[in-house]
Amino acid sequence: MTTLGYEGGRFCNAGVKVIVFLVRLKDTMLAPCGLRLGSKFERQILLLFDLSTILLKVVRREPVASMHNNGEIIWAKDNEIQIVDIKNAEAEAEIVDGEMLPLAVKELGACILNPQSLKHNPDGRFVAVCGDGEYIIHTALPWTNMSCGSAVEIVWSLDGEYAVRKSNSKIKIFSKTFQEKSVHPTFSAEKIFGGPVLALCSNDSICFYDWAECRLIRRIEVKLKNLYWNDSGDLFALCGHTSFFTVKYNCDVVSSYLDNGIPVDEDGTENPCKLLHEISERVRRGIWVEDCFIYTNSSWRLNYCVGDEVTTIFHLDRPMYLLGYLASQDRVYLIDSDFNVMGYKLLLSLIKYKSLVIRGDFERAKEILPSIPKEHHNSVLRFLESRGMIEDALNLATDPEYRFGLAIQHGRLEVAKDVALELKSISKWKQLGELAMSNGKLEMAEECLEHAMDFHGLLLLHSSTVDIRGMSKLATLAKEHGKNDFAFLCLFMLGKREDCRQLLEESNQNPEAILMGRSYLPSKVSELLEKWRKDLSKVNPKHAYSLANPEEYTDLCEYWQVASAPALVPLNLIEEIFFYLPVRSVLNVVSRLNRYFNYIIRTEHFVQKHLEKSGFINPYLIMISEPDEYHYYDFPLVSVSVNSLLEDPAAPTLRESVLFEHSFTTSWGLICSCNGLLCFRDIFQSSQLCFWNPATGFKLECISEMEKDNSVYSFGFDPLGKTLKLVVFCMKRVGSALENTVKIFNLNNKSWKDVQQLPVVPLYWFERSRSNSGFHLNGSINWLALRNYSFSDYNPDHVRYITTDRYVIVSLNLSTEIYTELLLPEGFEKVPKRQPRIAVLMDQICFCHDAEGTNFIIWQMKCFGNRDSWVKLFKFGYENFPSANQLQCLDFSPVYLSQDGDKLILVRGDGVAEEAFVYYHRDNRVSRIGIANNLLWTEAMSYVGSMVYLD
Repeated sequence: MTTLGYEGGRFCNAGVKVIVFLVRLKDTMLAPCGLRLGSKFERQILLLFDLSTILLKVVRREPVASMHNNGEIIWAKDNEIQIVDIKNAEAEAEIVDGEMLPLAVKELGACILNPQSLKHNPDGRFVAVCGDGEYIIHTALPWTNMSCGSAVEIVWSLDGEYAVRKSNSKIKIFSKTFQEKSVHPTFSAEKIFGGPVLALCSNDSICFYDWAECRLIRRIEVKLKNLYWNDSGDLFALCGHTSFFTVKYNCDVVSSYLDNGIPVDEDGTENPCKLLHEISERVRRGIWVEDCFIYTNSSWRLNYCVGDEVTTIFHLDRPMYLLGYLASQDRVYLIDSDFNVMGYKLLLSLIKYKSLVIRGDFERAKEILPSIPKEHHNSVLRFLESRGMIEDALNLATDPEYRFGLAIQHGRLEVAKDVALELKSISKWKQLGELAMSNGKLEMAEECLEHAMDFHGLLLLHSSTVDIRGMSKLATLAKEHGKNDFAFLCLFMLGKREDCRQLLEESNQNPEAILMGRSYLPSKVSELLEKWRKDLSKVNPKHAYSLANPEEYTDLCEYWQVASAPALVPLNLIEEIFFYLPVRSVLNVVSRLNRYFNYIIRTEHFVQKHLEKSGFINPYLIMISEPDEYHYYDFPLVSVSVNSLLEDPAAPTLRESVLFEHSFTTSWGLICSCNGLLCFRDIFQSSQLCFWNPATGFKLECISEMEKDNSVYSFGFDPLGKTLKLVVFCMKRVGSALENTVKIFNLNNKSWKDVQQLPVVPLYWFERSRSNSGFHLNGSINWLALRNYSFSDYNPDHVRYITTDRYVIVSLNLSTEIYTELLLPEGFEKVPKRQPRIAVLMDQICFCHDAEGTNFIIWQMKCFGNRDSWVKLFKFGYENFPSANQLQCLDFSPVYLSQDGDKLILVRGDGVAEEAFVYYHRDNRVSRIGIANNLLWTEAMSYVGSMVYLD
């Protein structure tokens, strides 16, 4: 019973009795009788009366009640015990959330105690009544006394045992047959709690004990207010004064300790409890429904907690106290101080769905989803969004506005685009277009701005990206919608002066058309002037006559005939010529031409076309030269014209065939090349990388995220992402196996990304040479690899134990970042003594190997990925090569094949000297290249000048 007088840490009943007496005295005696007291005494008495009345109204007594999960509620009104069955109320009338239930109350009898708590045992057969320092256990129906005794508190176990706290130092436990045993804790037990284990709580900690022998299970330091267990006994909530914790309890760990007699320290067994979540709310009362904790908080809200997500079921308009949950009705019930019972729908299917999602059981969650009413799908959506499951939320959402906002908020631009097509809202298209532009999705931004008819945005987009196609499209679109000012700007930036003049003429802007012609189209001035005269004469003939035609008054227009002369070469032909010129020639010419060509050479179309055609006509090999004795770390970088090598390999003038020298510091070394960009690594600090375009001077430096010593670098172009990517893999020996890590550096966004490990070990790991560092071909990086590698394979003496079926080409697609294994030709039947190689010749993957120490064979895969498309491209003997007498077989690497398929450049090195040859297939002859021998031919790679990443 809640009282007002506070004495010894407890409210005493005497205070209430005094106040009630005074209130009655005021209401029944003083006022009706008109009694007047002395002024001072009267004021004191009346003040006390008013204060007592206010306190009685504010402080309401919490009802003493207990509900079992079968729907039976027992409560105590003073000493009278009553029972109601809410299942009958459900059958008689429809329950509405928040409305008082019409209950049929039955009297069970009177209790000799003043009840302060009622508690059902787990099976509902017994009810424990505690109050006035005593307890009585009754049968629920009929209300019969089964056991009694002295106690401050009484709690039940899940198996029907119960424990009573007689004092802070004495606890008694009773079995189902009422056999008792005493427990004397070493600390002051202020509270006890039942459940799967017995919990004793002090002021600063709680200790868990087993019911059978009262052995310590675990001690947790926490200032506790209440403890709630779920029905299965694997979850509990520790409720403090400002927050509560949900904890996972592992009974198997406890059983293994107790059954095996493992000694425990003062804190109990190790890791029987795992903290799941902490929620910053004060719990008044709580219950568990499966994995969901339902409670009322300090603000009188009815909430439930699943995982770390808290959802409000109802805002209570007055103090109400949680009774329990009835599964048959899927409702949670509460009671107020006047014993009014109300029910609220819980929607257990929604709670089960959330619990399964938190556990990661998505398949079962999908099965439950159809059982959730559609009006509650918004709750599901908010839950999925809070868990970061945006795709699931988007798939479930049906409201287009919500889907669009969700997609925009989380960067799902493709989904937002589909929704915008459905909504057909200009504001939505503008919002999506701005977001797409800020994220670098320029194609989507263009489409969105077109739907929104945002001419300002389109002009900014196309002029910034120098998009000729887009600018032409915008000019047409603007003209169709009467936006001639935008159309003129687009045509002018495209260099279409004639179209600009026609647009001004069609818009009846003759003065502007003549000024345009005077500056850019002198040959059209006379025609335009006559038209202007004709129109102006209708308004002011005098002014029209005063206009002077430059062809009639040549003395007034100096250099007019020269300016009006037609162009000798069409612009599109000049652009086509540029495709075949070297980069530096293009830059030199464009610097002397008008702005139109500056735009043209910066477009993606021109860069790609120039790369293809110029590379076809002007191929180069790039390599480094050995340092001299005075500059040990100085490796000059040189490039040699392939056309010069094929024309006359032995010509001594090739000794001077160097296009440029490496202009970096001496600590940089070349590691790979692609599309005119070279990648360097610092010799002394391997983590430092630099990308350089020698033709334009563009440089980009970055830090490698791979290990310093064991990293292998490859360079390629992603055609879908339209970006260059650096692929780096690193090998580590772990025991008898090799583990690898693969990362990709994107030159567009300058970011590193982890990708899947290589499925097989590249042969580059065994023999460090340029021959298998990873070849770029049509958006993929390719390595020759070995299946089931063991470290004994590294020893040349064990090569004979390797079989041909263990060799494979592994290919990494730079767009999808997925590996593919390419099988070698069926004609490869015997493993050579020297490792085979792969190469890229004429844009085809090739496989090269020695045959019996007498011949060299090159296979070519005509259809990438198709094993049946392998053809034998070359097979030639070693007898024509100058070094054939020195070695049993020659270790060749092909680096270039002419377009007619006749001339093949081969390089070889034995660790002492390196040399290069040209093999002529039609004549079956060999010519040794006569360039100075200090070039490192085995490091040679293809190079073509380009304007990629033009600064």
